[in-house]
Amino acid sequence: MKVGLLKTRLPRLRQRLQPLWPWLRWGTAALLALLLVLDFAFPPPLPRQRDTSTLVVAADGSPMRAFADAEGVWRYPASVDSVSPLYLQALLTYEDRWFWRHPGVNPLAILRAGGQLLRGGRIVSGGSTLTMQVAAFSIRIRARPGAS
Repeated sequence: MKVGLLKTRLPRLRQRLQPLWPWLRWGTAALLALLLVLDFAFPPPLPRQRDTSTLVVAADGSPMRAFADAEGVWRYPASVDSVSPLYLQALLTYEDRWFWRHPGVNPLAILRAGGQLLRGGRIVSGGSTLTMQVAAFSIRIRARPGAS
């Protein structure tokens, strides 16, 4: 029954929306260009060095004592070189397999998640990327009382 309704309504819907496609395309392109310009003009603040835990080391570089940060969380600075390539590969594969192929927002993942939401009537999967997760995390940290 639903398939029959889709076959009859979908062509009519396409006909009605056809004049809007150029406006939607150019409007989307303009919006994305504006967001890119705003991102370059006002980049989000990155955590400062003091946002990490303190590690006291001996003269030879071996750790002697560690202190948690002001919130009692253990955060150690790490560079890409100090992390195992296998861990980075596993992280990217699990969290955002298209990380190197999109500009921070994966439109296909968002469309997929939106389609699943419309079809299922509930959230089935998300469309966030690692970049979006870092942005959301930094916003939550700044919104916390006492955070600077």
